[in-house]
Amino acid sequence: MPEGEVLFLDTNVVLYALGTEEPKRTIAQDALGRAPVVSVQVLSEASNVLHRKYGIARSEVALQLETVARLVGRIVPLDEATLRRAWVLWDRRSMPWFYSLILAAAITAGCGILYSEDFQHGEVIDGRITIVNPFRSPMPEAR
Repeated sequence: MPEGEVLFLDTNVVLYALGTEEPKRTIAQDALGRAPVVSVQVLSEASNVLHRKYGIARSEVALQLETVARLVGRIVPLDEATLRRAWVLWDRRSMPWFYSLILAAAITAGCGILYSEDFQHGEVIDGRITIVNPFRSPMPEAR
């Protein structure tokens, strides 16, 4: 990650940080250690997955995500500016609605990098933010 770039984490990165699957867990925990930005939506989606999909008790989910909240640099709200930007992205890029909200939150927060498995690795959106899949194996060097 280029120095000075603000990092935004998608829900899947937060979930891997809390999980047991290696090496994704270690990579995601390293990302959390960089004081990244997340949105209220990211924490909300993580809450839902942890409770509904994995059956973790609500009180335990709250404890786990409170730990995440202490590690991140900032939690951004879903405000009117983010919503309006999401509508534009949703329409222009024909992406799923919740993806457009994640991307809009990252751009509105001034992030230069979005860590996610759910977007196209290496894509630059609006000349502002680069999508990085931190779990992707490095490509072989050209010979």
